[in-house]
Amino acid sequence: MTDHTSAAGPGRGRGRPIKDGKTSEEVRSNLLDATERVLARVGVTALSMGAVAREAGYSRGVVYRYFDNRDEVLDALVVRRATTNIAETAPRLMALGDWSEMVVESLVIVATETTQDPLLRALVDPDGSHSTAASLIFGSPGLNQMLTSLYESMFSSGLAPLREGLSAHDASRYVLSVVMSLLSGSIPGCDDPDQVRRYVRTFVLPALLQTPPPPQQVFT
Repeated sequence: MTDHTSAAGPGRGRGRPIKDGKTSEEVRSNLLDATERVLARVGVTALSMGAVAREAGYSRGVVYRYFDNRDEVLDALVVRRATTNIAETAPRLMALGDWSEMVVESLVIVATETTQDPLLRALVDPDGSHSTAASLIFGSPGLNQMLTSLYESMFSSGLAPLREGLSAHDASRYVLSVVMSLLSGSIPGCDDPDQVRRYVRTFVLPALLQTPPPPQQVFT
């Protein structure tokens, strides 16, 4: 999927007003707002470019000037929501003051709060699984790059040394695979914050750190 995070559409300068007086950024934001409203009403399987256009009050042609297809609209919507969520949770994580606990709590947030996000819940498959949401998130070039850079900067800080020979990039990609497992619900008990903490401290941190915390009983 193409990353349209900053695209203004072909043949149109960024910030230049279009026919109704709105800038490209405003039109794009309106289209994403409309997509979110349609998702809330009908779910991901019934979402279409035409439905987005009708909800936003634009023609289908306008939608296609900003997004090539439905997946790109969803991709941009997921990136926008993730950016907001990261900005909101960052102060909570920074307040911990401990690098390893930041990793733990970031994964707890993914497992127990992100999955309750109204947008993510609207991306749940009809059978009740989160496979569509997880696929969208990890099929998003923009979001992958953002999350990889975020964790990689944490691992490069040196505040909690990684295992010898483990690169910050590989460590960040591994954490993203754990995020995928949490979002898809494939880890037992991932809706329990305390169990997620025990899981991360027992299985995830030892894969990353030179001096991990001692193991705990994870599954009962």
